[in-house]
Amino acid sequence: PLLFGASQAKFSPATEYLLYTAHVSDIRCFDIRNARAPCRQFVASSHKRQILSMALHPTDSNILVSSSSSESK
Repeated sequence: PLLFGASQAKFSPATEYLLYTAHVSDIRCFDIRNARAPCRQFVASSHKRQILSMALHPTDSNILVSSSSSESK
């Protein structure tokens, strides 16, 4: 299942068939027309804790931001 273990999921505002899911320390992008495996996966190595939020650029599906509760030093 696409959403198994995901803390959130969002459709791309720029590309209606791309679904992004946030997991513990990675974000996966699925093309829902053929969603057997992620078409892209981003490892958030700077996050030491679970990803709490993500936002997608309104017109460019290659731009996203994420945040976690990791402490900054």
